[in-house]
Amino acid sequence: MKPFHEVQASNLGSCSVKDEIDSRGYLLIRGLLPQHTLNQVLGDITRILYSAGWLVRDDDPLERMADISSACGDPDPTFRRIYEAVFNLESFQALPHDPVLKQVMRELVGEKILIHPKPICRLIFPRCERLLNYAHQDFRFIDGDPECFTAWIPLHDCPSRMGPLQILEGSHRFGIQRQDCENLDVRKIPEGAVLGIDWVGATSARGMC
Repeated sequence: MKPFHEVQASNLGSCSVKDEIDSRGYLLIRGLLPQHTLNQVLGDITRILYSAGWLVRDDDPLERMADISSACGDPDPTFRRIYEAVFNLESFQALPHDPVLKQVMRELVGEKILIHPKPICRLIFPRCERLLNYAHQDFRFIDGDPECFTAWIPLHDCPSRMGPLQILEGSHRFGIQRQDCENLDVRKIPEGAVLGIDWVGATSARGMC
């Protein structure tokens, strides 16, 4: 698979964020967010998941080893209860308002930005086929203005073998694409119907955006 085109946060001043987005439909920025901010959010989420029994009891909670026997996902009532607890975390709600992230968004849209009031946390158990995220466009989940931008922020490292984010480069040039809505919890663009240039991906490192 083609690797992401990326820049280091320290080199942002030498490139145009808007030009990068217009060219490829995405921009991966490594090392953008401060580690102490990520540590706070990840620690708060980990405590909730450990208390819920989603992590192996005999392991260090900070290792975040999933207890597969507890696997669940939307729309399971158990999942929604735990997700709500994560969603209500002050640290999680504050993350989209980080000054560094807001500055990048201002470079894209100008001084007036609207931060969506409903951030999404991806809580996915490993080796659980029914919980996979397929090709989709975020606009179909949040609605509003199709000219919106998603900040995808990994809270911990995710190597390629574990299925990190992939993006279809150039897909932004084809507008809103048809998605299968038979299962409203997992909307997806039908296989073979996605429009774009090349799929890109790489190991996801915490703090990139």
